[in-house]
Amino acid sequence: MGGSLIDYERSACLCDVGAPDYVAAVCVASGGEDVLWLVSKTEFEAEDPRCGNANQRHEQLGRLPATVRDRIWPPIRCGRPTSSGLPCRIRVANPGEPCGTHAKPRCAGCGLLMYWQRGTWGCFGCHPDRYWTPVKDRS
Repeated sequence: MGGSLIDYERSACLCDVGAPDYVAAVCVASGGEDVLWLVSKTEFEAEDPRCGNANQRHEQLGRLPATVRDRIWPPIRCGRPTSSGLPCRIRVANPGEPCGTHAKPRCAGCGLLMYWQRGTWGCFGCHPDRYWTPVKDRS
């Protein structure tokens, strides 16, 4: 026979989550096992119901595609303000960590990023001719 029957007592309408035309249905397959389907209500009354495409990217075995994975588990981002005022979108390993750019100290004199050169921290912004200005204190 090969068909599935919908168990309406264990199914739920998706009206409350913005999909009023769909039902999260528990179907009983011909072998007796439960199968979960999202079913369009318009297909219930159709003379020849369509079964849709079961070959969906998010239903395959193995790793999820990056686009699907990022919607389920958003990547951890730096979040520090950038020069445009928007949060930094560079990925980091742990929440609250700065990215490589925002982990660098800033110069107390001019506010530019400091660099490690010749064994000391310094910047190129404090000197009027943009020469390397070593800074003893990183704060």
